[in-house]
Amino acid sequence: IRDFIGSHYGSEFVPETPRRYKTKTKNAQEAHEAIRPTDIARSPEALQGVLERDLWRLYDLIWKRSVACQMAPARMDLVAVDMDAGTHWTLRANGSTVTFPGFMAVYQEGKDDGDEDEGNRILPPLDTGDEPQVLGIDSEQHFTDPPPRYSDATLVKTLEAYGIGRPSTYASIIQTLQNREYVAVEQRRFRPTDLRFRPTDLGRVVGRFLTNHFERYVDYGFTASMEDELDAISRGEKQWQPVLSAFWGPFRALLDEKANVSRTEATSEALDEACPQCGKPLFLRLGRHGRFVACSGYPECNYTRPVDGPREPAEPVGRDCPDCGKPLVYKTGRYGRFISCSGYPECKHIEPLTQPKSSGVICPQCGEGELVEKRSRYGKIFYSCNTYPKCSYAVWGPPIARACPRCAWPIMIEKSGKRLGEQLACPQSECAFHFPVNASDAEIAAMLPDYTPPPPREKRAPPAKKVAPARKATAKKPVKAKTPAAKKTTSSKSTASSASESATPAPRKRAVKNVANS
Repeated sequence: IRDFIGSHYGSEFVPETPRRYKTKTKNAQEAHEAIRPTDIARSPEALQGVLERDLWRLYDLIWKRSVACQMAPARMDLVAVDMDAGTHWTLRANGSTVTFPGFMAVYQEGKDDGDEDEGNRILPPLDTGDEPQVLGIDSEQHFTDPPPRYSDATLVKTLEAYGIGRPSTYASIIQTLQNREYVAVEQRRFRPTDLRFRPTDLGRVVGRFLTNHFERYVDYGFTASMEDELDAISRGEKQWQPVLSAFWGPFRALLDEKANVSRTEATSEALDEACPQCGKPLFLRLGRHGRFVACSGYPECNYTRPVDGPREPAEPVGRDCPDCGKPLVYKTGRYGRFISCSGYPECKHIEPLTQPKSSGVICPQCGEGELVEKRSRYGKIFYSCNTYPKCSYAVWGPPIARACPRCAWPIMIEKSGKRLGEQLACPQSECAFHFPVNASDAEIAAMLPDYTPPPPREKRAPPAKKVAPARKATAKKPVKAKTPAAKKTTSSKSTASSASESATPAPRKRAVKNVANS
């Protein structure tokens, strides 16, 4: 690599000695070599068009980083440029100018949000007295921004700084945060390929609960020290039994102490605000659809509102409800905006925001409504009667106003498949007659005598209700009746006979069975 750098970029780009790197993570187990090209002479330009696009981009990244890591460092000067704008205002730009590019001639890392500060801004080379050309004036308003959300790279960098985790566990830590829905991944506004982690409502509740009740165990220092002890066990410097005992005893006692913390207490957060209806304190609670503000006097007081402020009055639609005559309003639910009656819950009339597309086919079941296009909760398109719930007729395919040649059902539906192509089929399951769309009447008539309808489907039995298992009745053991004591006899023979009879064990069932078989 050093020879390649010297021949292609110059001797000044080659450092005096080869650059060697060590991991930044303490006690990390470096299990494999760095990923690098087998032949550095194969430049990305030589392989462009040979490799696929994604493979070429990956090779380009590996090749550039491999070459850049063995090049001389870049040299930069921190400068402050004052520009006279021809008025009493003086414009200043702080940044850096590149005096020697070094490794930057081959590769520069991308920047995350918040990295573009005055120290990292690259300015063009300028001399005193230069008159830069004004290309335009951008008016921007800046506010003090909070620290940016974590990305994969910044989260790993923070874990390394606190000594938490190891290179082999960073990916599983990030994956666990997402699998348990503690964080949600959001795309950046201007760079959709770069992602950010946003804490979810569940993540906030879990974080606050652990901080309030298990502060010692979520401390950075405790986690880092536990990592060190585990590393010492792996090196054979400590035994695992004492380490586990020292941890488990206090932790188990704390678990027993916090076992009585209620769900309401864990998911509620007090607000410095009084309820406008009853005057009791308001709490921030976690519900099925996220966080909301509720009164602490529930159920006596049922005041609730969204987190972002009081509910705004519903926007009127401009027409009345066809069921009760009250005005219709726009509302927002878990599936988006919809139209609802302002008299809810007395009137439960609702309408979709966009009217469904009509097929123009009369419903064959009720004969009153039309079959309209709808979408199921899973996104699949179907066609149902627009008088629902009065009529619940529905089919999966686009309906056609054509009677079935076999059973005379008023409509047929369009179907398509790789084996049969475009077909018209009867929606009645007991008929299911089908034929190609472009088939003539004579061809359809020739198909009818040989057609065999499918066997009737067996109706599935409704799921049995779960019945709590009956407790086993503990039957009392029958009390054996005491037999009267036998009178003593003077005959020794009869005594011996009775003793031998009582000492003889009862024959087993298997023995009796064998005797019977014989």
